[in-house]
Formats: sequence, structure tokens, C-alpha cells
Amino acid sequence: MAKNLVFISWSGLTGERVAEALASTIFNNHPELKPWVSSKDLKAGRPWFDEINKAAQEAKFGIGCLTPGASIRPWVNFEAGMLFGRLEQFIILRFHEEIAHPLTNLQSKDGTNINDLAEVFNIMTSGGINEAKEWVKFKFPEFKKVLDELKSSFQPDLISINESVKSVMEAVNELKANEIYCGNDCLKQVVAGAVSQLGAQLKRVKTTFSVPASQYPYHLISLQSSKKLNPIVRAVALVDQQERFWQEVAGREILGTGRDKNERVFVFITPEDFTRNYDTLKLHAERYTVKVMSFEALTRMFYPFNKDFSIIESSDSKLLATYDKSEPFVSITFMTDPDAIAMHENYFKKISRFAMEIKHDAKDTMEVVRQRVFERPLTEIKQVHVEMSDYISVEEYDLYEEGHAYYKEMMQRMLDIFSERRGSVNEECAMLELGAGTGIFTKRLAALESVTVEAVEVDFACFKRLVQNIQTNHSNVKFHPEDSRAFWAETPFKFIFSSFADHHIRFEDKKPYLDNVKSNLASGGVFIVGDEFLPSHDRSDKESRKRALELYHKHIIDIAEEQGNSNLMKLEEAALRSGLDEVGDFKITCEEYEKHLQDAGFVFKRENIGPVDRTDVGGVYVYIAWQKS
Repeated sequence: MAKNLVFISWSGLTGERVAEALASTIFNNHPELKPWVSSKDLKAGRPWFDEINKAAQEAKFGIGCLTPGASIRPWVNFEAGMLFGRLEQFIILRFHEEIAHPLTNLQSKDGTNINDLAEVFNIMTSGGINEAKEWVKFKFPEFKKVLDELKSSFQPDLISINESVKSVMEAVNELKANEIYCGNDCLKQVVAGAVSQLGAQLKRVKTTFSVPASQYPYHLISLQSSKKLNPIVRAVALVDQQERFWQEVAGREILGTGRDKNERVFVFITPEDFTRNYDTLKLHAERYTVKVMSFEALTRMFYPFNKDFSIIESSDSKLLATYDKSEPFVSITFMTDPDAIAMHENYFKKISRFAMEIKHDAKDTMEVVRQRVFERPLTEIKQVHVEMSDYISVEEYDLYEEGHAYYKEMMQRMLDIFSERRGSVNEECAMLELGAGTGIFTKRLAALESVTVEAVEVDFACFKRLVQNIQTNHSNVKFHPEDSRAFWAETPFKFIFSSFADHHIRFEDKKPYLDNVKSNLASGGVFIVGDEFLPSHDRSDKESRKRALELYHKHIIDIAEEQGNSNLMKLEEAALRSGLDEVGDFKITCEEYEKHLQDAGFVFKRENIGPVDRTDVGGVYVYIAWQKS
């Protein structure tokens, strides 16, 4: 005989525990009933709302588990209304909860009472009241153990530190009596490590407290569930980057426990990400203010606040939550520092003003909204720095430039020089990269052991791509949307790099640029440059310069053609045009560059990367420069 599906609804961490326990004890192995609990039965990778809707359609009966404070949560009211309209029977089980309107109109029973539970089973099964009582009586002791464990959680007030310590001590005493624990040294080690880590965290608590990033949604749900705190949350959420829980059960609970005064800006990297999450956005927009924007726009306009953060405010306190990627495992840090909170509040206001609001009853189609979110307004382009993106496709450059003749060999030699000169790899080394472009060389620097990188890039399109390429996988890189000719660091660097970047510095700016490099270089530090240089010519003679540019670029184009790389050929042709027009590309000879280095007070060494068998076309070289002693 096919079993009837019983949809068990819940809200909050305590409600989740109760629902799961109900399914695994009272309902477990019943011959007529099959429980369905979202926290256990949702299929991985599927949108949670679709799965819940499907289960509700297949279910014959429904149970709503209401723990303290649950009946006033909007998601509970929505889900209860949906189930009540679809199912043959929907019954609320109360667990120390006083039901609030409008749920008072529904049938309810005491979930802690054997007789009430038996009545519920009598309604759902065919064996009569006596058989239902026998079944519940047999299963109830196991269920009651869970209820006893959750006794303190049924209290609606804030949990005190004394209660928490008492709970920990009780758990320790139970461990001492646990034969499996006592007999397994490996398990002991794991538990001891976890307790030790918690102790170390507690000792560090001053203005901050950190927990594993995966725990963030549950702490947020706990805060939002508190009747006493009743907080307002304003947040920026980078969907599917750090925060991947919006279409899962945790996302539903954040929605269900949130206030209507909350505001969240959801940020998406691609239009496809937006499309996949659109139904979730509309659902959240029914409850509170929801806005959206592209990651490109967030990075271009609000860096370095292109990150996940939340400001949680109750009547008498504020808390800032941000992700910390500096440790081996990503954590979420809660902080009370008023300056940090004020700074994030200020940027949130700016981000919110720019973001586009999503209305749950909007008349515009998803395609129209998506186009508005991801289009690039011309007025914004005119307000930002444009350099390389003025004459070349940054997207194509990022995809194909790495195949440029001699480029990989050049970058590897720069890394080798660094390794030869840095000393111990166990010592943290800070380095500066000027003209980082889209991050082709930056990713190589960031992958080195025990290093931090500060990457400077002035072109807005390159900078946006740089952050997208590097930020997710490398937490040891700090980005500066600034001009390399004028960038000034408070602390000088032992190593400064420039990879295929110096030839973008205008002729008249090369000397002041190198003077600025010297001002950022620590005593004993080195400037490591890899770049393209033209064959000898008279720059004041247009024909002579034209021949020099054509000789060099024709050599690179010929290599790309031999490789069958048409994309790289197009990029090099664009670079040739920019050099001829003197728009963004200002290559010079080795002799000229060395004169500028000398004038800036540098001593240097030069290494030829390629071509190594001819000197008439110029080529790619690496320079190691340091200040005169």
C-alpha cells in the first residue's frame, strides 16, 4: 500500500530540530505515513521554493511545528496558508507557543502531549484511536528526549551567558559518560580541538567575534528570531560567491524571520545568475525591500565595498558582519567598532541609491529588469578613467593576451628573479604591482607562498576585470583603482613589479613615473620590469618610428599566425594602430628606457627574453633595477 505523504512545516533553528525529530521518531516507519521535512528531504542543487511547492502538491496531510515566536513570522503564515488550502488536513502542533492571528483560525494541538499527538494520528490513519494511542505511546519516549534537550530553546527571551555555560558543562558531563567517546581517541582529539578553538575565540572577544562563514545564516536567523532584539538588517549579498544559501532552506528562514523594514542589495556577476535567482528575489520582495545590481557596477563605483556585509541594528545596539578571507578557512566576523559600522552604513546608503529595486508585483518582465541591471550607462563610462579600454577589447585581451609571444617566459623569469632575491619563503613578503591590467601577472604573484600583493590599475574596465579574476580565489590581494604615475604607499615595498605595463606610460610621463616608483621602493628593494621594446629608431622622425613599430608588431603577428591564433593577431594589430596613433601605447627603445632609469637614479640589469636570434625587430626584455647606494 502506498504511503500518504505528510508535509512537516517548521521555522527557526528550534523548529527545524523539532520537525526533524518528529519525522525520525513519531512518524518513523509508520505503515501508512511518510514524513517530508525540507531540511532533510530537499534535493541538492534544486531551487528550494520549487521543491517545497512540489512536495506540498504531493502531500495529503500537513503539520506545522510552531516553537516560541514562530506564529508571527511571515513565512510561517504564508506556508500555513498554502498548505491549508491544498491539503486534506493541516494541523498545527504547538511547542510552548501561544498562537497569534491569523493562525488562530486553524486547528491546533499540543505537540508535547501524548493524547493530542494520538488524536492527530487518528485523523491521518485508518486504525482508529486505540491503535493511534498505542503507536504514539511506543514512539513518544524517544521524541521526548529531543524535547527535553531543547527545553532552554523554548524560552523566547535572549540566551544568557550563564545559560550557555551551564549547557556546555552539562554536555561535558554527558561526554564523560559516553562510552563511544571515551573509547575512541580520534573522536576525543576532534572534540578537544573544537572546544579549544572555541576557548581561543572567546579569549579574543573584544570588539569582534568570528565564526566559520558557513554558520553566518544561522546566526542571522537567530538574531532575527529574537522578540527582544527584533533587529533591522541592511545588507549587500554577493549571490553565489560567498553566499550560496539563498535558494536553500537557510535562505527561506532568513526570509521568514526578517522584518519588513529590512533592506538587502543582491549582487550578481552574470545575467544567468540573476535569471536563476529571480523567483527567489520576488519572494523576498514580498516581505522587505529588495534591490539588485551587477557586480561590475558595484566594483566600478563602490570598491572596496564590493563585498558581502550586513549591518544588524536593534533598539540599543548595532553589529557589523563581514566575511574574512585572510585565514585558511573563510570566517564571518561580527564587530561593534562604531567607525567601521558608520563607514559601512555610509556606503550602504550610496549602494542602495544606485541599485534597482525589485517589486514583487512589478509589471516589467524579468528580461526587462535583467537588461536594466546589466546594461552599462554611457554617462557612467564618461565619469571613470579610460586607458587601454579606449582602443582595445578588454574582454578579448583578458582571454587571449597570455598567448603573446615571449609573454609567459617573461613572467616566469620575473618570478624567478623574485624567488632568487626574496630570501626565506617563511617570511611574509609584501609587494606592489603597477599597471596590473586584468590580472594576468597578478594571479601568478598571488599564488606565491607567504605574499601579499597590492595591485594598482587606473583603467576602469581593466580594474573591474582584475577584481573579478582575482578576488574570489586570492584573499591576499588588495586592489587600488589609481594611477601608477602618482600612486603613493604609506609603507615602501621591497619588491615592485610592472608586467607589460610601462609602455602604456606616455613619453613625457616616463621620468616622473620612474621617480614615483623610486619613492615607493624600500631601501635595498628592487623594481622588476617585463615589457616590449622597439628596435633602434629616431622617435622624432615619424617614418622612422612607423617602421620600428611595424617591425616589432609584424614579428609578433607572424608568430601568432604560425600558431593559428587569429584572436591574438587581432589584438596585436590593434596594439600597432594604437602605437601609430599614440593612443595608449607608447613603446620606446631599450636605450631610451635605460636613460630614464639612469636619470631616476636606478642601477639596472637587462635580460633578453625574445627573440634571442635577432636584434632588428626589438623584443621582450626583463629589467632588474635598484637604487644607487
